[in-house]
Amino acid sequence: MGIVIGFSLAFIVLAGLDFASTFAALDAGGREGNALAIDVRGEFDIAAAIKLNLLGLVAVLGMASFAVVNRHAIPEPYLHQPWRSFADWLNPGVVFTPFLKRFRGRAAFQFLVLPVAFFAFRTFAIINNLLIAHLGTGPARQLAESLGPQVPTTIVIAILALSVMIPAAMLATFVMAAIERRRRSAKA
Repeated sequence: MGIVIGFSLAFIVLAGLDFASTFAALDAGGREGNALAIDVRGEFDIAAAIKLNLLGLVAVLGMASFAVVNRHAIPEPYLHQPWRSFADWLNPGVVFTPFLKRFRGRAAFQFLVLPVAFFAFRTFAIINNLLIAHLGTGPARQLAESLGPQVPTTIVIAILALSVMIPAAMLATFVMAAIERRRRSAKA
């Protein structure tokens, strides 16, 4: 249950830091890049951002709870050779039908990893906001400007998200495998 509490606290702290850094960036002349958190005028919509965060918290709680309940089913090869789980990111059955018995253990492992990758991207967003607030620009804005106005902001965010989340997920795969191995050896 420690993972559920830890992931929840991490989400709440990062959400608070993201809101604070977003307001700092907006005060410095920045603009919100998340298309789901702006209104029809292109202005930051705090109500939409709060709803997104609540939805994200529910998703993280759901993934963490599922992982804790089903961690006994995580395949042993994933714990000793975590890179074997990388292909599961391409298997929609693991993510979209995790309750099926054939996917349950693999999904439990991925649901330990995905929130960590999301937290890494959230941390990147906070740093980007702080750079905008203090320097007037950040990597997201620089990438958007280098790609030009013909590339939608959502594409820029997707590029950045994948650039941060994939390496973070790969690292988290090894860390979570080590944590689960240690937990299993302590139980034995």
